[in-house]
Amino acid sequence: MAVSYDRLWHILIDKHWSKTRLIKEAKISTNAMAKMGKGQDVRVS
Repeated sequence: MAVSYDRLWHILIDKHWSKTRLIKEAKISTNAMAKMGKGQDVRVS
């Protein structure tokens, strides 16, 4: 089953947030963000 982050990208646009800000606020790695950009499964704790 494919993962879709479309809702997340729309929220970022609505809030005028960059992916960099999301990385800092959510404390996720740049590697996790890269996988999300490719639509791959990401697990965070």
